[in-house]
Amino acid sequence: MRNNIIHMYPKDDIPVEVFDWFIRIEDGALSPEDIDELKAWIAENPERAIYFPDLDNLWAAFGETDFQPISNTNKHKTFSWWSTRKAIGIAAAVVITVVSALTFLPVDTDTKIRTFETATGERHIATLSDGSSLHMNAQTKVIVDYSENERKIVLQQGEAYFSVAKNPARPFIVRSGDLSVRALGTVFNVEHITGQKSTVTLVEGAIQVAQLEEDEIRSTAVLNQTGNKAILIENSASQAASDNDSGITLMQVNIENAISWRDGKLIFSGEPLSQAIYKLNMHSTHKVILQDTSIGQEPIYGVFSLGDWESAVRAMVKIYPLKAIQESPGRTVLVARKDRSSN
Repeated sequence: MRNNIIHMYPKDDIPVEVFDWFIRIEDGALSPEDIDELKAWIAENPERAIYFPDLDNLWAAFGETDFQPISNTNKHKTFSWWSTRKAIGIAAAVVITVVSALTFLPVDTDTKIRTFETATGERHIATLSDGSSLHMNAQTKVIVDYSENERKIVLQQGEAYFSVAKNPARPFIVRSGDLSVRALGTVFNVEHITGQKSTVTLVEGAIQVAQLEEDEIRSTAVLNQTGNKAILIENSASQAASDNDSGITLMQVNIENAISWRDGKLIFSGEPLSQAIYKLNMHSTHKVILQDTSIGQEPIYGVFSLGDWESAVRAMVKIYPLKAIQESPGRTVLVARKDRSSN
């Protein structure tokens, strides 16, 4: 296994494509065609080269010795590996390379109620009896209840990615808290955080989402474009009733980021630090606790591998005014440093 390398860069306006290139470069699987693609992307905006301080070595490895995308006036903006790591106070992108366990379950041929469940650090893929597939993230519990007239799924907790086989006579319905998702043949991702919220992100096709109150539909919305996302905060029905408005919030997200867990990584582009820690804890039995909640809403930008809490903690204590205290073999607490100034 390669040594984990932490790459730190300024967090303002980091293009999402940068994260993808980090992964491709770290994997060491670039082809000459990939190099041409990277050159063309940087040539569109030479400022992008500041995120790749080892470009000279990369070009040389492919015999590209004459490609100079950065003008002399902008060279002072380029970061070396070591100067970049010193600039941690304004940085927040991480690339590490560990993947959590992924297993394939036998095809489900049972028409009775079935329960699928994953533990911390596990991901499962199951093929259901109708040909639909279910990809479960860690700490997820799903109940499958198929009948002649409908295909009902209950996401009790966690996150799951559904690829639905088309069958207009048997609609595919996913229940997540007070959120209901109805599909005929499509691909979407659903997440349920017990006591907090349910979200659904459309990958392909179209779905109808509904807010339920005591099993009665209160409001609905249709997602029909890739990257459409619906969010429902739990127990929002009473608030929505007082406001005479829907409790469903709609937004557009980067689909690759939203489902990156399927590829063994988590991509963040401005989400709260507390959310990143929650996601990391799903994939490790070693728990990271953020004691200083005032920093929990600070944005984080980066690519994390699933399960590698140690590299993530090392990065966080350099990026933010935090220090790590390992209270036990399975628990690390992040507390505020007395000197809260950046490194």
